[in-house]
Amino acid sequence: MRQRSSYPKQFKAQVVQECLQPGATVSVVAISYGISADVIRKWMPVYRNLAKPCHPAGLFYGCSLEAAIGFSEVAYSQSRAAPSC
Repeated sequence: MRQRSSYPKQFKAQVVQECLQPGATVSVVAISYGISADVIRKWMPVYRNLAKPCHPAGLFYGCSLEAAIGFSEVAYSQSRAAPSC
């Protein structure tokens, strides 16, 4: 009997992000990684939020997850700072 594969969360988020790119399909991404499309579809609701743009205007759609997380932390800290006059 074959053992189930286990993938790191960062990998799953990366695969979901690739599926959300314009022109990409779950099937093509699945084939490129050798993973069942059904498995990736199960990841979509869980990891979709990590792949969304971090800027309200959607300016950072193509950025890496690390860049998006870093930007959102900076934006949050600046929004909490006292306004300058």
